[in-house]
Amino acid sequence: MSIKIQISNPIATKDALKISIEATYGDLSTYQMENLKAFILQLPNTFQLLTISLTTDTLIDLMMCMRYLKQTHTYTWLRGDFKRLLDELEIDLVTASKKKLQLKK
Repeated sequence: MSIKIQISNPIATKDALKISIEATYGDLSTYQMENLKAFILQLPNTFQLLTISLTTDTLIDLMMCMRYLKQTHTYTWLRGDFKRLLDELEIDLVTASKKKLQLKK
């Protein structure tokens, strides 16, 4: 089952996620990093609202990356718009995962 999320600014989210992966490379497995890089490649270079489907693995990998990123100095120095986009993405991921868990019940 795929999970749908919305990304308000795909091109900036792409850049923010690239920084996130670089900052958390020591915490993520090779599989997770490759999975996230493949996800980033799927994002178009546009500023338009995007609805995208995620696999459960990608959802989990993104959530772990976000959690690890917030424990780094890089997050402290990240541009405000990137932080906002990543926070929005994290909220969407948590909401989507909760909905998925409710559907299983």
